[in-house]
Amino acid sequence: MPQHLYVPRSELDERIGRVQQQLMQSKIEGALIQSGINLFYLTGTMQNGALYIPASGAPIFMVRRSLERAQMESSLDHIVPMTSFKSFYDTLAQFAIARPRHIGIEFSIPMDAYQRVTKYVVAEFSDVQNLLARVRSVKSEWEIALLREAGAKQAENFRTIPSHYRRGMSELELAAEIERSMLLAGHHGTSVIQAWGNRLLIGYVSAGENGYFPHPFDGPGGCQGITPAVPELGSHRIIKENEPVLIDLCFGVAGYHVDMTRIFCDGTLPQAALDAQKKCEEIQHMIVERLRPGQIPSAIYADVAATLTREGWMEHFMGYGDRAVKFLGHGVGLAVDEYPALAKGFDEPIVAGMVFAVEPKKVIPGLGVVGVENTWLVGRDATEKLTDYVDTIQHLT
Repeated sequence: MPQHLYVPRSELDERIGRVQQQLMQSKIEGALIQSGINLFYLTGTMQNGALYIPASGAPIFMVRRSLERAQMESSLDHIVPMTSFKSFYDTLAQFAIARPRHIGIEFSIPMDAYQRVTKYVVAEFSDVQNLLARVRSVKSEWEIALLREAGAKQAENFRTIPSHYRRGMSELELAAEIERSMLLAGHHGTSVIQAWGNRLLIGYVSAGENGYFPHPFDGPGGCQGITPAVPELGSHRIIKENEPVLIDLCFGVAGYHVDMTRIFCDGTLPQAALDAQKKCEEIQHMIVERLRPGQIPSAIYADVAATLTREGWMEHFMGYGDRAVKFLGHGVGLAVDEYPALAKGFDEPIVAGMVFAVEPKKVIPGLGVVGVENTWLVGRDATEKLTDYVDTIQHLT
């Protein structure tokens, strides 16, 4: 693996330091981290184990498997073997860490993982999932470099989509060609979804009315898939002329994702669809103008929704009928669905270094979906479009 894809020690130290600062402010003596994505963020490896971060002092990474690979990929000082939490207190004592009475833990972990901890560790437990989400939401320059690389590769990927298309193709056939191209271009192979019970491959290709097919994923589009067991990627439905083809894809480099959607068409679309597409592009501009440090995500959502309500444009906006989602965008990074969202309840100010996918989309009943999605980096003075490609409807032929 290229050396630059390993997380530098300076990155890990800075991240752990920010977590420790939050622990001290919350009066929590230490955090015990078990979920894979947070382990990767704080150790630089996805190996199976648990990371204990005391509110002050060096963290300890206790590894079930593979210790050898963890030591190869992570630059933390204390990486030790672990069979169960029965040895937890002995491990802390080995590094002169006092027995904690108040421990932060991710309440999003499965119950059996929680029970493995509480079987041997006696303490007051508090949820640190939101604490970790807030720390992860502000990207470092090292992370931003990877996101820029992912964005550039995603933009090039969308430029090449027409070259994969042949008239008479199914959604699945086009999706398979795109996926192959993405993997060869450096996509890391999957997309990480944090929400429990959700999963995603590269995204999906949905033509016509399949663009708003009922779907379990919390997004404005839809995808029938090839089986009820895997409702994603694309179906065997043949892509027809003169219908919108919704292509919503995630591209990841070294763990970091961008999210992007464009509408394609083999032929032409009705004027109503073209007008709706132009309106979605205008809404994106309206949102991005507000993506500045100090702005409040919930206020952005409320203001845009109020404007569209006055204009009579909320029907089938961000989804079909009562399937419409209640957000305008979401954080992205190590997961596609990161904190914060542009939605009600997200009342803390935006900070420079946050990254958002902004995705205004509109369903045209009986036809399909139009709209756009791009990934944006919030800077101190300006907002940068990481998925830098034209937003308008693209021709497949």
